[in-house]
Amino acid sequence: MSRPETYIAGGSIRSGSTWQYNVIRLGLELAGRGPVYGCDYHKIDWRKYGEAAFAVIKCHQWLDNDTNFLGLTRRSFSRSYIFSSRRGYKYVLNSLTKFFPDKDPKNVYFAQYCGWGEPMRAKAAYVMDFRNIVHDPVEEITRHLWRLDISRTLAPDVLEAVNRLKSPPQEKSPDPVTLLHWNHFSK
Repeated sequence: MSRPETYIAGGSIRSGSTWQYNVIRLGLELAGRGPVYGCDYHKIDWRKYGEAAFAVIKCHQWLDNDTNFLGLTRRSFSRSYIFSSRRGYKYVLNSLTKFFPDKDPKNVYFAQYCGWGEPMRAKAAYVMDFRNIVHDPVEEITRHLWRLDISRTLAPDVLEAVNRLKSPPQEKSPDPVTLLHWNHFSK
């Protein structure tokens, strides 16, 4: 099996990591870079991974300090291949309240979130702040495209493609390509 050029898009839950994953995935596709395979790191299809020229893997956490997924340890990735996202604690709690209305967000936060994005942020070539998605998404996409060595003039096209993405119905959630959940979007 050949190994595609692999990008990791990851951060803590509700930090914009799915948006970031789709910006990278769609940016590579719209730039015509060849077959792009995207998935969550829990659900890698090794055949599709091996057939791709590029892979974008969404990852909320390394399982431990040196997880060996993709046959590579975290130390094997150069900085240029890891992108991360962050969002303020207060805003994560607000988003979790919307995403999990029947649960105490503080319990969900500490059970599923605490510290997950830290190892990736420490190693990342670029750390995106969630506020940039809301305030200037074209500029945020431009920053990603620059790091991917893709023409920044594609930023409006990538934004249009991202904005066309729709959350799937609950019974088909998450979408296997976009990784969106049925109630994914929040601000």
